[in-house]
Order: sequence, then C-alpha cells, then structure tokens
Amino acid sequence: MKRYSLVLRASNVIVTQMRLRPGDQIDDTGEGDGLTINPGQGVSLSNIVIDHCSVLWAPDVTLAILNQSTNVTIQHSIIAAGLLYSAKQAAPSGYGLNVTTITKATASDYGQRITIYRNYLADNQHRNLRGLGTLGIEYVNNVFYNWGEDLGHANPQGMNVVGNIFKKGPNTPASDQVYRTQAKTNFPQPFPASVWWEDNLGLGFTPTMTFGPGVRRASPWGGGLHGVSAAAPTGALADAIVSQAGPTLVDTVDARFKQDWATGSGSFYNGAGYPGPNPYWP
Repeated sequence: MKRYSLVLRASNVIVTQMRLRPGDQIDDTGEGDGLTINPGQGVSLSNIVIDHCSVLWAPDVTLAILNQSTNVTIQHSIIAAGLLYSAKQAAPSGYGLNVTTITKATASDYGQRITIYRNYLADNQHRNLRGLGTLGIEYVNNVFYNWGEDLGHANPQGMNVVGNIFKKGPNTPASDQVYRTQAKTNFPQPFPASVWWEDNLGLGFTPTMTFGPGVRRASPWGGGLHGVSAAAPTGALADAIVSQAGPTLVDTVDARFKQDWATGSGSFYNGAGYPGPNPYWP
C-alpha cells in the first residue's frame, strides 16, 4: 500500500506479509501513520497480531498502538524511516513505534499486554522504544539501528526490556544513552518499580540508561515474559533478526534497509520537496 494508511479498529485481526509505505503524498497529512491500532476513546480492542510486515515512510508515526489496545503482538517486522520532514505540520518527526494514550479519559484508558518481538527498527529519529502508561509491555530481542534524538523514552506502568540489540548508525548522536524515563501530561509521575531492563547489548558501545529514582526493577514485571522467550543478544542473533524481518518475499526497498544494517550505512528519510533521500516506490 502506498500513499495510504492502515487503521485497525476491530478485535481479532492478523496482518501479515504486507508492505505499508504511505509517504507524505497522503490525504490525512495531519496524522498519516503507516499502521495505527486504535479503538478510539473509551472503547477497547484486543487480540491483534502484526507479523512479517514492512512499515516505512510515515509522515507521523510509522506504527502506533493507541489507547485501550490489549493483547497486541508486533513481530518479525521492519519498522523504519519515519519521515523526518514531510507535509505534516508538526515536522520534524521521524517517529518509529509509539505506544501511548492520546487523552486519558478514564483510569483504565491505556494499552495492556503488548509484545514487541524480533523486529528491526531503523532510521527513526525517535519513538522507537516507547510505552506511556502501558500496563505490561515487552520489548524482546528487537534490533535498533541508526536512531536519532531518542532510542527509548517511556513511562509505563509495567515493562520488560530484555535481549535487545543496539547499533549506532550515521545519524546516531555520540551519546551512549538508549533509554530515559519520560513522564508526560497523561502520566505525569514516573511509575515506581515499573521497568525490568536486562541483558540488552550495544554493538561497539556500552549503553547507558536514565530511569529515575525507584523506577528500575530487580525482577521481571508480571513474573516473567509472556508468550515469548528471550535469546541471549549477540551480533549473530541481530543479523538473523534483520535477515528474517519483513515480508518473506524481499523487494529492493527492504533489501536496501537490510543492507544498511550490514554495511553501517543508511539515513533518515524526508518527504517529497525536501532534501533526499526521499521515498521511492519501485
């Protein structure tokens, strides 16, 4: 799908083997996510799987999981190159994967039980590892490459981050920070004992994190991982995750993003009318 977004508002949905590449020549440039899971305010949905998809070049958020979305799994997918500059008025953006509550209407208006597993996230300025208010979100064995302003910034009620692999790219700042607690309007105070951070690997650098007092846990939130297991993070594992991410039939665009990982190249993307590189649909 090019120049369109996909929005899920129903429960019990599997999306697999799809390429979602809106670019900024899109009807709704005010939002313009690549893929949005959002039941709306005061409504819930559950049981969503996004598997072996490629989501690129969104004017706003490349992949968004919003409000009361429950039992969601994002796995074996490429989530990359959120447009830094585009027709979206709030640019610069460059957003990757965003899990949040738009407007906290009730005490339970947040996502629950969300698993992000073995995905390749590349060339996003920020919002790569995020969960605001989320109750039970897990990032397990994902590969993060060439982030910009922020790799991870979140304030979840409960989160496990284990076995992920980080590699700097041409646009990554010199800082070694990969995570910070980010309290925002709907959830203005850091949740205590909310983040289990374990066995995550930086390739070529030692990652640093800023949790804030009392935020980091000594044991997994919720008693352990749910429905997945974590392999020990290594460079070889990262290569395998990148190789297997996205649709099984690899096109030239996905191949280019995978090659960027291998060669240490790559760049943030912009929309039409801005400096290149720009989206290109073969």
